[in-house]
Amino acid sequence: PKVRDLLGYEPEEVVGRTPFDLMPQEDAERVVALFKEINASRKPFARLENTNLHKNGRYVVLETSGVPILDGSGNLLGYRGIDRDITERKQTQERFKLIVESSPTAIVMIGQDSKIKFLNSRAEEIFGYDRSELLGKQVEILMPKLARGRHVKYRRKFTESPLPRGMGVGRDLIARRKDGSEFPVEIGLAPIHTEDGLMILASIVYITERKNAEGVLKKSHDELEQAVRERTSDLSKVNEQLQSEIDVRKKAEEALEQNLEQLSRKNRYEEIISTVTRSVHSSLELEEVLENAVDAMHENLNHADNVGIFFVEGDNAVIKANRGFSEELLNKVKKIPRPMGFIWKTILEGKLLYCNDAQADPTIGRAGKKAGTKSYAC
Repeated sequence: PKVRDLLGYEPEEVVGRTPFDLMPQEDAERVVALFKEINASRKPFARLENTNLHKNGRYVVLETSGVPILDGSGNLLGYRGIDRDITERKQTQERFKLIVESSPTAIVMIGQDSKIKFLNSRAEEIFGYDRSELLGKQVEILMPKLARGRHVKYRRKFTESPLPRGMGVGRDLIARRKDGSEFPVEIGLAPIHTEDGLMILASIVYITERKNAEGVLKKSHDELEQAVRERTSDLSKVNEQLQSEIDVRKKAEEALEQNLEQLSRKNRYEEIISTVTRSVHSSLELEEVLENAVDAMHENLNHADNVGIFFVEGDNAVIKANRGFSEELLNKVKKIPRPMGFIWKTILEGKLLYCNDAQADPTIGRAGKKAGTKSYAC
């Protein structure tokens, strides 16, 4: 019997009980309210998600579809339906949302109807909207009014040939905040095929600070060149003033190098997020996403010999993906019981921690010290 496969009950255990008796109270109240509307309409329904309690106590997410049963007089006798277990799919979707929500890049998901289906906190922040104000709205609300008409044509063209691509290559793109102010952005598009049809994932990078830095540097360079041209007319002072201008240029170049180094470090972290995002776009398999994530971190973080991703499972921190771990070290750290070691210290404190002397830190386990680890960042 299917009820045993789905929820662990024998048929005789559920006879006489309603489906709502097997749901947590909060979800049962939600579904009861929906069923009142469905009963009143006497229409079939499909893909109604509902959470149920398995006999062993775990949660099971079902997707229910049903058709009405009517007697000869057209009176509603009840509904006949089927349930499909979508627990694993929902868990994968939640992991996807967690990854997207933690991204420093603004992310907006759009349906084929051009309506916004999802956005992360960074998108709320840079556009100045509350999430509830954007969900269900046309994506053109985030664009300057003069650009909205053109965008409809571009959007249709993209949906006809949905391939990952960047927008506005070689030219500036402008976005619009809730208050009407405008700002420059870079946008990447990726198609995602779902049960609800084609979705378009837009990654939006806020580049105002970079543009401002470029403007300041260009202005400084132009002013410097102008000063040099003006001062060369006075030959008697050329040597003294030339040295002064060289010093100014040197400071500007040092500042530029520092800015470029900062941008380079930022780009390495953005490459990690981009790699994870592309992986999520192409596959909802968690193992593949994690493998791509550790590859990206291992390649882009300088001096990182060992990279690992741990998940908390009960009272254990379990390593799910790694690069650089020796077999001996991996065997010792693949499951770390709470609250042992530097990993658990990071989990419990809930923030990034750095240890620059692993041998002296008492929270570093014997396995890490024996492996010759110099420092940790978690």
